[in-house]
Amino acid sequence: MPKIYEINIGTMKSLSKALTYCEELSFVTDSVLINLSGTQFIESNFTALLGGYIFYLESKNIKVKINKPEKERVYTTLCKNNFLPFFNSEFSKMNDHTQSVIEFQQFDISDTVKQQKFFSLLRNGLLQNRGLNNLSDKVLKEVSNSIIELFSNSLSHSKSACGIFCAGQFFPQKKKLDITIVDMGVGIHHNVSSFLKKEIQQDKAIEWAIQKLNSTRGDIGGLGLHLLKELITLTKGKLEIVSNTGYYFIKNGKVGLEILDFDFPGTIINIEFKIDDKFYFLKGEENDN
Repeated sequence: MPKIYEINIGTMKSLSKALTYCEELSFVTDSVLINLSGTQFIESNFTALLGGYIFYLESKNIKVKINKPEKERVYTTLCKNNFLPFFNSEFSKMNDHTQSVIEFQQFDISDTVKQQKFFSLLRNGLLQNRGLNNLSDKVLKEVSNSIIELFSNSLSHSKSACGIFCAGQFFPQKKKLDITIVDMGVGIHHNVSSFLKKEIQQDKAIEWAIQKLNSTRGDIGGLGLHLLKELITLTKGKLEIVSNTGYYFIKNGKVGLEILDFDFPGTIINIEFKIDDKFYFLKGEENDN
């Protein structure tokens, strides 16, 4: 009889913790229960990672079941952001009256209508409505365009049969907004090595890809992170990119590269905006007023 694995999710407050659960899931060969009954806390944005990995397992004909969280706050969050209803029809989506979540969504590469609808929401106040209100209209527009560029790069480069996944959460008391974008595709290393026609270390491939003038499409572009990097550094936010075993980060005022033990089958972009008491605008923008 095939063995049914059980993965017990305790808390998911960081990307490193979320990756440990993905690593556990990587050993599953037949079927698995993702047990949320004892879950104490999940940051909504990390459902993009968990959902993406579920799609990845199902693409390998592995059956995945998710049960109901016993903790009411966890259950409410995962119904508000549509994660539980998406994977289990027994659950119903709850209204997000506080506008604290960016809904879990999966985007097929070919579904341009759904993609453009999401881009339109970003451009027309989605981030501002979720708490990012300390930026000028021009900065907010550039940040939205940067996220769209990230998203578009994932769509065009990933070659992912599973699609692209996105989710987020606003924490008003902690004054932060988290967004995670995931694709279960070939990874940055594959694209950069192919473009450069030489082998490059996994973490160095990410570093190359985020430079302002580098693009594997052969044009000027990078991954759309130049302004985001500046804003995150100024506000002491966080940017993390994982692709295969490569890991790039800006956090706690530091920029770094690492090689991970776990080989993630795709790319993760995790962004944390800190919402402080300062107001941010583009250089020269104050002269426009």
